[in-house]
Amino acid sequence: KNNELNLKIDSYNFISNFAMPILSKNKEAIVKNLIKNNIECRPLIAGNLANKPFWYENFTKPKLKNCELLDQYGFYIPNHQDLTQNDLNKIIEIINNE
Repeated sequence: KNNELNLKIDSYNFISNFAMPILSKNKEAIVKNLIKNNIECRPLIAGNLANKPFWYENFTKPKLKNCELLDQYGFYIPNHQDLTQNDLNKIIEIINNE
């Protein structure tokens, strides 16, 4: 419900097994509530690399609108074989109710 990232699954792309990407304007509240409930979450890997010192110290900083959105609103939630149905329900509840 609160995931604005619309992933299209086909034979050419897929979701990594270690985490599910979420893109939400409610990121701060969702992440805070996940952590409060002992559910690990992480920022999306990379995001806007032009915001990293190795880039802007050596190159012109480009405008990368989609990368900025990933940096600002993106995070990963767990996705692994040890999650129980109760775990999944709790994660879904937190994400959908923020």
